Amino acid sequence: MGQAGAEIAARAQAQIGVAFKLHGRKAGLGLDCVGLTAHAMNIDGTLPPPPRSYHLRGKYMDQICTYMDTSGFTALAADHEFARGDILLVQPGPCHQHLLIWVGGGFIHAHAGIRRVVFTPGTPAWPVEQIWRKKETDMATIALAAVGAYFGGQTGAQIGAFIGQQIDAELFKGPPREGPRLKELEVQTSSYGTQIPSIYGAMRVAGTVIWATDLIEKSNKISGGKGQRSTIEYSYAVSMAVALSSKPAARLGRIWADGNLLRGAAGDLKTGGQLRFYRGYGDQGADPLIASIEGENACPAYRGLCYIVFEELQLADFGNRIPSMTFEIFERNGSVSLCDITESVAGPLFDCKAQETVSGYALLGGDLRSALEPLTVNLPVLVRPDGDILEIAAWGTPQEPVSITAAAYENSKKLPRPERQIALEPSAQALAVRYYDPARDYQIGSQQSRLSDIGRAEERIDLPASLTSTAARRIADLQLLYRNRSGTGWNGYILRGQHKVGPGDVIRDEAEGLDWQVTEVDHFGMVSRVTAQRLLAFAEPGQDGDAGRNLSTPDFTISPTFLMLAELPAIRTSDGNAPLLVAAATGSGPGWRRAIVSRIIGGNTEITGSSAPAAAIGVIEGSVPAHPAHLTDYANAIIIQMVNPQTPLSEREAGLADNGALTFWLAGEIIRAGQVDALGEGRYQLKQLQRGCFGTESHISGHPQGESILLLETENLLQIEGDGLYPGTFVEIEAAGLGDTQPVSASAMIAGYAVRPFTPVHGEVTRRQDGSVSLSWIRRSRIDHGWQDGVDHPLDEDSEAYMVTAFAEAEELASFPTVTSRLTIPAIQIGNWGALGIQSINLQISQIGRFAKSAPLTLSLDI
Repeated sequence: MGQAGAEIAARAQAQIGVAFKLHGRKAGLGLDCVGLTAHAMNIDGTLPPPPRSYHLRGKYMDQICTYMDTSGFTALAADHEFARGDILLVQPGPCHQHLLIWVGGGFIHAHAGIRRVVFTPGTPAWPVEQIWRKKETDMATIALAAVGAYFGGQTGAQIGAFIGQQIDAELFKGPPREGPRLKELEVQTSSYGTQIPSIYGAMRVAGTVIWATDLIEKSNKISGGKGQRSTIEYSYAVSMAVALSSKPAARLGRIWADGNLLRGAAGDLKTGGQLRFYRGYGDQGADPLIASIEGENACPAYRGLCYIVFEELQLADFGNRIPSMTFEIFERNGSVSLCDITESVAGPLFDCKAQETVSGYALLGGDLRSALEPLTVNLPVLVRPDGDILEIAAWGTPQEPVSITAAAYENSKKLPRPERQIALEPSAQALAVRYYDPARDYQIGSQQSRLSDIGRAEERIDLPASLTSTAARRIADLQLLYRNRSGTGWNGYILRGQHKVGPGDVIRDEAEGLDWQVTEVDHFGMVSRVTAQRLLAFAEPGQDGDAGRNLSTPDFTISPTFLMLAELPAIRTSDGNAPLLVAAATGSGPGWRRAIVSRIIGGNTEITGSSAPAAAIGVIEGSVPAHPAHLTDYANAIIIQMVNPQTPLSEREAGLADNGALTFWLAGEIIRAGQVDALGEGRYQLKQLQRGCFGTESHISGHPQGESILLLETENLLQIEGDGLYPGTFVEIEAAGLGDTQPVSASAMIAGYAVRPFTPVHGEVTRRQDGSVSLSWIRRSRIDHGWQDGVDHPLDEDSEAYMVTAFAEAEELASFPTVTSRLTIPAIQIGNWGALGIQSINLQISQIGRFAKSAPLTLSLDI
């Protein structure tokens, strides 16, 4: 298989899925087997059109064989081994012949039944009648040099080598560098010699990596909980520079990484790292990071090149790899005119009078023509020679017609009279313009203009520029009108010396008195053959375009971090053997992401880990008065303004005893709400309150306006672990997110709620007839097991033990240990206190737990 065969196969593969159309010759729109084969064969664009006078069935292959022979293909025997790029002539049925293209492992052909160009694996099931293969002329220089030496010695060898070099230069040259083409957004490249486009207006480009470091690995030691090992987390980053435009730009817009926003319109990075933008002016200095790594003498300033530098771009969000990025770049604010572009790149060559504008354009190509042709061909403008320059004018620009007289003879040879061609129907019924649509994040958009729903297939224009949908629809309307004027034309001969006309000029046939616009001029000796089309006045269409729905990534600004530190009693997820300290964080907007939480110990910062997802944190409006813990609070309501107004608290009304009630932490008190009502704009009202839950009744004593309130959701809380977390310890943490210029901090003094038994409840004092006093109470478990049996909670201590202490005012009178929830104080003890003149005492009952003693239950007794 040679290079030509590989290119033929690649060109055929690019047409898979294109519609089948008898006598179809337009790649990408409609092809039959002959049209597909001709397109695949025409590698360098020099082959003549293939024949058309054939039907689906019939012996028409003689003309095809002649076409193949004159197109540089060699006929091989039908049983020859296939090579990639071979053209196969098969016979699917009687008097039915068909062309296939072998691509290795199968063949590509225009299937009339499926009505598509398809790939069929395996060898053809039909008899093969003929094989054609592209002639390969490798080693042309050596072969022709040898022939020259044979016939003419050293001189002949030089001549033969020269001829061979010309053939080599044509055959083995690389693919032509074309101008911009409309295609899906590409990934950025880093290849040497990659052309960097010149951006005009606003465009989205992939960019070219011009400098990069290796992946930067960092490790952070995450402290473990009590009795647990610390862990080491690794993170990766990269620093790199990406070229965006070979001319200066005004500003940088959004950046997408793997299709998601990496930088928002407000200039905020959605992940960790720093970004510097260099606009490309001649006075810009070298980037300090690149200079520090490469050395000042080896670091270019890239003057005249617009580029950006990422410094330690964090890669955790991209699977620790460099993502595929595209960049929105603004060369100016507003649209750019065609005249601005032509003036910028080749001012002396053009006299631009057209007022056409585009939102943006990426200028690149192997030459000036290929760079500008997508605009000059597809926009409604006319390019025509005017002396030594080219004039660019809008369609319908008034011109003074040149009066001509048709030539009758040339060198005594009679010439045909001028012909008029009149179309009976439009040459195109529909036309679509594909373009880059800024309203859809520069994805490819399409605007269609249609004359009728029946007739010929839709034509398509690919305009690789960014346009508004209305501007693209206008171009579609005008281009459809322009194509349909070609149905009426004028062909005739004029004397070269008498009339000097060129493409774009308006001529007037004196015999008919009609005006025509010249499209082609061919010179033959003393005469020129002129082809012209009907001259139309182009009115501006008024139809607006519709960009359609854009499903873009939301661009949320990253807000600063709001941090809370709360100590909780032992809940189901804790082990009950250490204080339970949790951090909750959120931001004021939906763009906030997790923050890095650290603990400050002795002036040193120790990373605890990444915060949990955004917690539901609010601020109470108005004060919340105290209320008995054993009674449901129907009188008061708590109104919350959420820190992030978009944080959802679903409206609900559930019983306080079931799992539907939401649980909140408010300045040490845990409150369950049986009813939640949404008030709008991030405000909620909590009603049917159960106060002082989970042993927090000591914190019920009223809450002032402005206190922070936290919804207790385990998945949104980060537990603070590590050494030194004991009752009486002061703990300080800080958090730093992407939206924080400085870390935010929170602190708390550990009370040990999770390791201290709850205060006993339902205490009773009973005086007996014998003068003794009987005390009773009910214990509680400090660990919430969910009250699974509905009767009692587990003890959750090593043993059951209590201490009852008697006080007269502030003086301790006596202590009574007990291992049951009952105690009898003898009558003699009561009498002794009375003899001392004591009239009343307070009895404090505390449960003794594994780690601490509970807060006391206080009962009063009159002596």
